[in-house]
Amino acid sequence: MSELVANREQEQRVYLARLRALSESIVSAITAIEGNDLKNFQSCVATQENICSELSVIHQSFSFQEGDNPELLEEIKKAQIALAHLNLVYSALITRSKRTTDMVAGLFRCYGLGYDKGRSSVAEPHAWSCEV
Repeated sequence: MSELVANREQEQRVYLARLRALSESIVSAITAIEGNDLKNFQSCVATQENICSELSVIHQSFSFQEGDNPELLEEIKKAQIALAHLNLVYSALITRSKRTTDMVAGLFRCYGLGYDKGRSSVAEPHAWSCEV
């Protein structure tokens, strides 16, 4: 019986570690977005996908039972709450970043002709005349 409890506690510790790793990866992704570091951001997203996959496998067999370590369960709850909050912040940042990217792309579509090397970005002088 104590072996079952020990295995369950070990599984809960692994679950907690993966939750924390996911939070760290999200923080790294946010930092990468702030620094315009695309390679690091892509790496963070790949890491997040792997961790989420692992968490889904762990979560399928994961259960809380009477007699579990209450301190460990409290840490798991805190980690889940912190991750949920961080996920909201991350989602908002991604949404804003997408809007900004769309806006910049729109500007380049509309005004990109001024950056063509074959054309001068300075307006050609015009002679204005008025016939009376």
